[in-house]
Amino acid sequence: MRRPNPSPKSCRGIPHRYGTTDRVSPRRRSLLIGALLLACAACRREAGQPVERDLVALFPYTDSGQDTVELDFGNAAAARHLLAGWSVPERAPTGESVVRAVARKAVVDLTLGAPADRVLSLRMAATRLPASRPPAVIVRFNGRRLATLELQSAMSEHRIALPARIQRRGANELTFNVRMGRGGERLEVVYDTLQVLSATGERRLLPHVNGDAIALPPHSEVSYFLRLPERPELHLGVDDGLSPRLLVRVQRDGELARSVVAGRDGVAPSDMGIAAWSGEVVRLAFANEGDTPVRLLRPRVRGADRVGAAQPAGNRTGPRHNVILYMIDTLRADHLGCYGYRRPTSPRIDAFGREGVIFDHAVAQSSWTRPSAASILTGHYPAAHGATTLRRGLRPEVATLAEILQGRGYRTGAFVTNVNVAPQWGFQRGFELYRYLPEDEKSATVHVGADVVNTHAFEWLAATGEPFFLYLHVTDPHLPYAPPDPWRERLADRTVAVDSTRVDDLIAAFRERQVQPTEDEVRALAARYDGEIAFVDESFGQLLDELRRRGLYDRTAIVLIADHGEEFGDHGGFEHGRTLYEEIVHVPFIARLPGASAAGTRVATTVQQVDVLATLLDYLAIPVPAGLAGRSLVPALAGHALAPADALAETSLSRPTAEAVITGTWKVIRKEMAGPQQAEVYDFGVDPKERDNRARDKTVLLGYARQALVAAVGNIPAIQPQGEPAVDPAIMERLRALGYTE
Repeated sequence: MRRPNPSPKSCRGIPHRYGTTDRVSPRRRSLLIGALLLACAACRREAGQPVERDLVALFPYTDSGQDTVELDFGNAAAARHLLAGWSVPERAPTGESVVRAVARKAVVDLTLGAPADRVLSLRMAATRLPASRPPAVIVRFNGRRLATLELQSAMSEHRIALPARIQRRGANELTFNVRMGRGGERLEVVYDTLQVLSATGERRLLPHVNGDAIALPPHSEVSYFLRLPERPELHLGVDDGLSPRLLVRVQRDGELARSVVAGRDGVAPSDMGIAAWSGEVVRLAFANEGDTPVRLLRPRVRGADRVGAAQPAGNRTGPRHNVILYMIDTLRADHLGCYGYRRPTSPRIDAFGREGVIFDHAVAQSSWTRPSAASILTGHYPAAHGATTLRRGLRPEVATLAEILQGRGYRTGAFVTNVNVAPQWGFQRGFELYRYLPEDEKSATVHVGADVVNTHAFEWLAATGEPFFLYLHVTDPHLPYAPPDPWRERLADRTVAVDSTRVDDLIAAFRERQVQPTEDEVRALAARYDGEIAFVDESFGQLLDELRRRGLYDRTAIVLIADHGEEFGDHGGFEHGRTLYEEIVHVPFIARLPGASAAGTRVATTVQQVDVLATLLDYLAIPVPAGLAGRSLVPALAGHALAPADALAETSLSRPTAEAVITGTWKVIRKEMAGPQQAEVYDFGVDPKERDNRARDKTVLLGYARQALVAAVGNIPAIQPQGEPAVDPAIMERLRALGYTE
């Protein structure tokens, strides 16, 4: 997203060619504001590594950069907007490059900024006309009927009013439904172009990138939502017209926007600096309030990382250590003793945490198994690795941790107990042995127990050489919450008088959304869940004992992590997969790496599942692939501070899909195609149960989250439906039996 750039140079001699080829005066054309605002002298914090944010490179992630203005349906660039029901491009008899609607419903994705009255202009034609009645296409926008267009065989333009009230900021859905003839005759329609015009029907002039500059048409504005670095400085030159009126404003939540540049004829009288917002999330807006175009030349924000670089930990020139990834399915962090839980669920995990490093706030990249496990094993967000729905697995081009380690001579083995990480979905890549231990819906536990997984793992350890990578995925805390004795009895809640048979019935009932459990029933369910955790805890401890017995413990890097948490009515729901609240996305993450010097410490800075791969590779002195979403946490394992970083999560298991951005103690949750008024914003630092939605007064934070989500997936190629693998019907039936529905 950021690209290297040479040092700023004088703007003299750069021709101004926006809207006209006339030359303007050299003084106006070459006005260099550069270094507009320097850091205030009061900022005395030790500088970290220099950082530079190129606002030209970031422009596509702004609302202006996302706004769809024109689509040429037959152009390859339009393909990402054509969601369903379209042919490949073809040439019309009249010469236009067009596409045909090949289904009764054809869908276009339109991205818009702030809602405003607009006009849609469509060029289309009918190629087969039913005889029974005039050919027509019904046009809908976000499900609202806009118009019924009667077509001719000749290509013609149709204009439709698009009112602001039915628009959404961001993704919008435009659909075309073909009206059939009375006798069932099929109408064939070809589409040439689509334009989004102003309310008066004129072509809209929007801010856009022009070379290494941002062009601002008259009376336009572009807003960036950024976390500013430490000691921030704003640098840009201005190539303006005859009557410039450039305003630069900065705003954080709870404040009015403050102008840091407000001048005519190249004058910038303000002496305010942006250092006052050092490290803050702000809206940085550039507005041209004049009657002629303005170009912002090489706009940059410069500063320093909030924390300086730290040296990696570990013996980076010594023998290659073994690696064990122990993933516990459906384990929420706040049900472990080392994360503050009062019930004795996890004595062995707690002891392991005292020998390693506990990350207090680790964020799951999704709220169900497949995308979360894939993020851990690839270091990518779900949109990049592709395992986002019940019918999708890992993209074949995305490398896994097993493939990388196998390429370095590691022996690789895995024993997994969840159908969502079955070989069908690509998780077996890079493993010499990948054994999926299938569920048995007729058994009380459904999932193969962690003790059985240990048996397989111990046999494999006895037969394999070093170095090795072992991935163990245990699923006991998952429904149906059936811990074996004595763990069921040991963790039973004695204050709740709920019949055990009733608990079994409840599990089936609330899975079907037939009942809402009482508080006592929820506590009984949670107690059964705690018993499952205690059983897994004992099994994990037995694995550590086996490693010690074999002399492997101090030669093995061990990461314990969960794929996601579980709901117990915290926000009205149960199980997982549908929401992104803390009970779901806050997962345990404990790492013990041989030679690490920070054993027994805790890291408060937010980390993510995608950090696991980069951390292990960095520790093993193996080059970390470029383009990962995650970062190495090795500095934290050596006792150094981590720079704050944002975390992202998403789920598309049900509708509406949801996305979340966690920045500091703030979380923004956005639902699919939801406007800002429907978003949720929580400060879980003071509101850990996420009850007080602050969306109304956190508009800057909402904008920041919106741009962060766009940036995270902006360069990822779309997944084409025809690229999905054929799915074994038996696998899909097993998923449905386990409660997963499409």
